[in-house]
Amino acid sequence: MKGVDLSHWQGNVDFAKIKASGVQFVYVKATQSTTFTDPTFATNVKNARDAGMPIGAYHYAKPTAPLNLTEAKNQATFFVNTMKNSGLTDFGDVMPVLDLEEPSTVGTLTGDDLAAWARTFVDTVKQQTNRQVLLYTGSWFIDLYGGFNGKLSDLPLWVADYQSSTSPTLPPKGGWTVWTVWQYTDKGSVNGVTGTVDLDEGPASLEQLRGYIPPGAATGLASSNVSYNNVTLSWNATSATDSYLVTRDGVSVYSGTNTSFTDNTVSPKTTYTYNVISKNVYGKTTSENLTVTTKVAPPAVPANFTGISTSNTISLTWNLVTDADNYVIARNDAVVYTGSATTFVDSNLSPNTSYTYSLVAKNVSGVSSGTTTTIATKPPIPDNIENLTATSTTNNVSLSWNPSTYASSYDVIKNGDVIYSGSSTSFTDNALTDDTAYTYQVVAKNSSGESPHSETTIKTKIAIPAVPTNIKGSSSSNAVTLSWPAVAKAENYVVKRKGSVIYTGPNTTFTDLNLTGSTSYTYEIAAQNVSGTSNAASIVVATKTPIPTTPTGVTATSTTNSVSLSWAPSKYATSYKVIRSGVVLYQGSAISFKDVNVKANTLYTYTITASNAQGASPPVTKKIATKPITYIVTAKTTYAAYYSGNRAKVTVTVKTNEGKVVSGANVAMTIKSPSGSVTTMTGKTDASGNFISVYTTAKKPIGTYIVTAKTILNGVNLPIATCTFKTVY
Repeated sequence: MKGVDLSHWQGNVDFAKIKASGVQFVYVKATQSTTFTDPTFATNVKNARDAGMPIGAYHYAKPTAPLNLTEAKNQATFFVNTMKNSGLTDFGDVMPVLDLEEPSTVGTLTGDDLAAWARTFVDTVKQQTNRQVLLYTGSWFIDLYGGFNGKLSDLPLWVADYQSSTSPTLPPKGGWTVWTVWQYTDKGSVNGVTGTVDLDEGPASLEQLRGYIPPGAATGLASSNVSYNNVTLSWNATSATDSYLVTRDGVSVYSGTNTSFTDNTVSPKTTYTYNVISKNVYGKTTSENLTVTTKVAPPAVPANFTGISTSNTISLTWNLVTDADNYVIARNDAVVYTGSATTFVDSNLSPNTSYTYSLVAKNVSGVSSGTTTTIATKPPIPDNIENLTATSTTNNVSLSWNPSTYASSYDVIKNGDVIYSGSSTSFTDNALTDDTAYTYQVVAKNSSGESPHSETTIKTKIAIPAVPTNIKGSSSSNAVTLSWPAVAKAENYVVKRKGSVIYTGPNTTFTDLNLTGSTSYTYEIAAQNVSGTSNAASIVVATKTPIPTTPTGVTATSTTNSVSLSWAPSKYATSYKVIRSGVVLYQGSAISFKDVNVKANTLYTYTITASNAQGASPPVTKKIATKPITYIVTAKTTYAAYYSGNRAKVTVTVKTNEGKVVSGANVAMTIKSPSGSVTTMTGKTDASGNFISVYTTAKKPIGTYIVTAKTILNGVNLPIATCTFKTVY
């Protein structure tokens, strides 16, 4: 076949003319390094496909030194991605090409280095495209690098050899014995291409140039976990495989990408032949056959599992089960038989006992579901009744006895009549008359007979007394006395207060001592005898209120004209009384009192008592003195300095030590001038406690004026007050 290879150096080409000239395939440059894409690549792909021309792509590679296999992998990935993105998503009608060129610097890489670089590139492209890669190089280049030491001889070869005229010369060192494509000139011409072009000779058919990689045959096909209803297969993963097809006796049973498969549609005791077909879009391969025989199915559940008994044996039988190897019987979950027979006798059993047996059939494939049966051994005649006891109330008798071995039921007989028949070991006879004797017989029974009769006689108890009536109560401040009439049949009486028993005895009176005054108490009184206690009758009695306690915590504070008293509340008090000098000052419920009818600087004695309807408490006495009155007299001027000849305002103020103003005090005020002259002014303090005087200063001499104020109140001299001021020009 004739072929050409093109790049952007040929410019625009006419693929229809190329095809018409007899060219049967074309290779176009796609990429170089990891960044360069031939600018005509995408156009060449489209136009060639439009013209129906088989087309392939090549990558121009110049490995760099030192050896960098990552570079080879990256360039291969770039090459593949460029084909995908430029319309060659099927990676060409003919196989992709590695154009292996001389390194940038000759001698920097060895033949082994170039072989390793090319191998990495080829393997990466094959992995990503599932296509074989055609290696392009020249005869001289193969010789220059020692035939790559034969390490690339497995790759199909596109050899450039322009010296031969009939076929290329293959260098012996490379290991190739055949070539796939021969580039015999780089100066050829073909219709549809302007200028010179590389011309190539290809194989006899296009199929030899496609480079499709068929899948590898599956190896290691093996079976595991072969049972009666499934077979698990596994095999080694194969190269260039898209999926696997598993056949059983020539019929497909699985298709997918897993390298294992479990066949769940098999039958027991059957031989099957399996193989695995590896597939991809370019073909399929078949593994060697594997023959597998499934196991026998687990046995079915045994049928008609029955038995008969004596008092100490049970004989079991069941139907034979197909494919069963043996049988296992468990009694109450414990295995008692394993064997191939279909009968079993279980001996040394207890009489009158139910036994539950389970039976399964077994073989190499498993165990059947179980079947069960429950069979009871027969009982002997029951033993004698033992420990027959009887208890009574006023209207019933309760009987009880020990279980009798082998008994299935019991009869209770009174006066020759059966009054109870059942499996219980106790019985209560109701609706009886109190204080009356009754005789009972008890007998044990089963299907084999009955035991001798056991007998007992018992008397019912006397009736419980009636509820006490007509209860009366009286009280003091700390005690309550209760009384009631006697109750028929009562032996004792029970008195409770707040649910607690405070008296038990035969008396019909009771006094409850040490109680709290002014408190209501609820009492319950019941009658009692050997048969029990009656319902209780209740009564509520309140203790009387005690005389109050003496007031405590008394405190007193005073001013010049008042005394304030306070005290803690007294228990039981309803009012309080405050007395001074035999006179009642206060009577009421408050716990404080203020006496405002007092004189200053005077000692007073107060008596306080607490009272209620029962009387008054002992008194408490408190003494306290009122505070004395002192006076404060001040003198001041409006300003500290005045112009000479002006009027100066002088104010004298009188107050008590408690801050109260004093009116009507006599004031005699003297003002001594800088010249020594003295002026006297008199008067009384007003309602604000002030005496105000205006004094005209002299024009000369200027200096300090001394003010002296003497005050008399109710004939008593008060403190003297002074102040000064001065004059200026």
